[in-house]
Amino acid sequence: MSTESATGSEYLDLTGAPVSVGFLAMEYYGIMFNRTYAISATKTMVCGAKAFGSVGSPRSALGMYKWRDPRNFIGRKTQDKYRGVNLESPEFLAVDKDNFQIYCAGIAGIAFSPKKKMSMGGIPHSGTITLRFAGQKAREFILLGDQDGVEIEAKLRAVCPNAK
Repeated sequence: MSTESATGSEYLDLTGAPVSVGFLAMEYYGIMFNRTYAISATKTMVCGAKAFGSVGSPRSALGMYKWRDPRNFIGRKTQDKYRGVNLESPEFLAVDKDNFQIYCAGIAGIAFSPKKKMSMGGIPHSGTITLRFAGQKAREFILLGDQDGVEIEAKLRAVCPNAK
């Protein structure tokens, strides 16, 4: 297994279609719940495919090592569920009620922060990507495993050039 940070669509392209950038991230929702998404950007939108629900801390040193690679978070069954589905289609949203599609035109800002989240405990993560919308609403995505947040931010900005 490589010790380099994983980035790009080579490991998180669940649908089999080309994407500009792909990454794995967890988002908090409710008071104590979270969802994990394989997030991909096409030429016009950012799409999140629910990969699984809550994430728990690894129980061993081997588990910690394995979790540094984001590819290890997504199982074959999840990959098969999304294979061949168009990210920009209504079918994509129908695969899972928690999937999302955000048009780049609606994204006002994109920011990466390398700061670690204390609430993540022993779960390996690489900081956060925040998408800000008009009206100051935002969604924060915690990058699971070793991912290059600077590169992900740059690629998202290239897809969504109006975001500051």
